[in-house]
Amino acid sequence: MHGDEATASLAILDIFNFLLSSDEIFSLEIESILKNCTLYFIPILNPDGAKKFERRNHQEIDINRDAISLQTPEGRILKSVQEMIKPDWGFNLHDQMSNYSVGRTGKVASIAVLAPAYNYEKEINHVRERALKLCVDINSTLKKFWPGHVARYDDEFEPCAFGDNMQSWGVSTILIESGGYYNDPEKQEVRKMNFIALLNSFFSIANDSFINHKIDNYFSIPENDKLFFHLLIKNCKIIKDSISFTADIGINYNDKYDSTRKNYIQEFSVADLGDLRIYSSFDTIDAKGNILNFGKIYPKKVKRFKELKKINYKALLKEGCTTIIYKGKYFKEEELNRTLNLMISTNENPLREPKKILEHSTNFYLTDENGSIRSVICNGKILIKDGAFVIDD
Repeated sequence: MHGDEATASLAILDIFNFLLSSDEIFSLEIESILKNCTLYFIPILNPDGAKKFERRNHQEIDINRDAISLQTPEGRILKSVQEMIKPDWGFNLHDQMSNYSVGRTGKVASIAVLAPAYNYEKEINHVRERALKLCVDINSTLKKFWPGHVARYDDEFEPCAFGDNMQSWGVSTILIESGGYYNDPEKQEVRKMNFIALLNSFFSIANDSFINHKIDNYFSIPENDKLFFHLLIKNCKIIKDSISFTADIGINYNDKYDSTRKNYIQEFSVADLGDLRIYSSFDTIDAKGNILNFGKIYPKKVKRFKELKKINYKALLKEGCTTIIYKGKYFKEEELNRTLNLMISTNENPLREPKKILEHSTNFYLTDENGSIRSVICNGKILIKDGAFVIDD
């Protein structure tokens, strides 16, 4: 129902292909599901939001908070479908930020499950009990392939949300949040997790095998937490206003629409600064003995795309240059290396010596005590590490 949360929609298409494939290896499982269950799918509830890659619908309303007032056409459709078919089960499919962690385990939360509460007291009736047990079943299945990457989503009651109200309307409801995974920026591995979680759930429902699980095992799943960064620079020496100190730097990204590229890009910024020893990350640089420097800006503003293609990017990186200001009208992304592309900026007057590190863009280079460049980070991506390039030619 959120237009910028598409992972499960892709997994649903995979499920269609699988159920229609006549796969002999899984023919008994497919037969069991289709014989004992009737499946209804709404692959995309928010087409306007999906077209713009935005959370809300065309009215700028969060459909997931419209279960009671029903002011959105999409919300009314979902409610009418529920009233028409009176489902026994419901799957509420979302994406969460890719930097959530599985509690304090140091692992990224690739999938978070929830059996939503139906009242403020978070009581457990028969409807919610079934959902709790199925969440345990999902965790038991996924940990065979991706151990330790399932978290438990916060069950604070939300009186206007569809998941919470579906539970109160008698539909055993499971929320699945798709998070991040290692080297999986397009969430294709997490897409597989959704595929397996949903199909296994259908099979478990068809055979009532979820009944054997214990509710206590649901509450033993570590809670979703925010103890993960996309990049963590540890033990970095920072000099600010002539004062020298050592700190860790935590870096995360947000999706942002780039009008020049005509596409969404990942815009990285400094999320936290200080003693971050309790955090984990996808990438880590141990910068002990290294000094943080803001990246240099290429002195010439580039006005034509063909000029970009002639630039020796590696030579610039070796000098600590992380940003090129491009003022052309067109940008042919496919003709430039995607990683090197992160150096291109359309901001005509970027701050050359930012006053703040926190919340600032992440174009840095690290030098040793002799001034030699050891690492270069452009828009949150490591391009040079320990003096060596980590990018392709």
